[in-house]
Amino acid sequence: MPYCPECRTEYLSGIGICSDCKAELVEALPPDQTRADAPLAVLATFPNSAGAHLVLELLEQNGIPAVLRGDVDPIGNVVSAVAPALLVEKPDLARAQEIYNAFFAGESNANELADGGDIPESTEER
Repeated sequence: MPYCPECRTEYLSGIGICSDCKAELVEALPPDQTRADAPLAVLATFPNSAGAHLVLELLEQNGIPAVLRGDVDPIGNVVSAVAPALLVEKPDLARAQEIYNAFFAGESNANELADGGDIPESTEER
């Protein structure tokens, strides 16, 4: 079975290009290069987990692994002094900030970004 080396999706035999990443498929995946000890940086904090989960999904659709940190109850309300925060690996921070800023500026949407759409050159700082 072929795999996408970018998003690691498995495809049926006979398919040669990833429908999401547009990358050429390979017969075997390279080892996962995400390290458990990779340095993390805070991308953004949120008043509730709903916004954090939305951005988490957007980042993952664009191939950027992220971690949600913070204390929230089952419906997403902050239950302590620690607001939900999204963390990404430091090498991914600049790209994650571009995606985050473009999304909240309303200049792009998740499907456009996931399909390789252009991110606006200038975005507001948050």
